[in-house]
Amino acid sequence: MRELDAVDVVVTIEPGVRGVGLRNVPASLQVFDTHFPRFPVLPGVLVLGSLVELARRVCVAADAGEWRLVEAGRIQYRRYVQPGDQLMLTVRVLAAGDRAVVFACEVTVEGALVTRAKEIRMVREA
Repeated sequence: MRELDAVDVVVTIEPGVRGVGLRNVPASLQVFDTHFPRFPVLPGVLVLGSLVELARRVCVAADAGEWRLVEAGRIQYRRYVQPGDQLMLTVRVLAAGDRAVVFACEVTVEGALVTRAKEIRMVREA
């Protein structure tokens, strides 16, 4: 399902260093039919999925292969994401080893902090 890991535009990728991307949140997303009809809100796990996808792209740019999420920790949700919002996704490498990379991530909407993930850990499949 495209809604889970959407990154609409990759603004910049510095392999092994950082990435910036955009995700548009159209009112037509199917998730808004049930979450919640009178007050539509993008679930936090979908925001997190976009960060993971951008982090994966930064990993692949530095070291081709299959990368997957193994841990997401210290996550803070600050405000609701609603239809019409455009998410600015930023992922920054904190530590990198042979098979693992740890990221710090932020999501903003019009400059306001929406979500912060202080630790996203990705590993390369053997």
